Amino acid sequence: MMTMTVTEHNKYIEILDEYIKKIIEEPREKSLDFLTKAGIVDKDGKLMPQYQER
Repeated sequence: MMTMTVTEHNKYIEILDEYIKKIIEEPREKSLDFLTKAGIVDKDGKLMPQYQER
């Protein structure tokens, strides 16, 4: 198992924060298109059964 240094961890968090901001700013249709192509949601925007909590 590889462990991260504090500097590596902080950079990782920074990159994730930037990615989250980008996702939030994208138009809803673009996000839904991506999630549909990835098989995470159906054409109506509802989670596929394998991703739903049970």
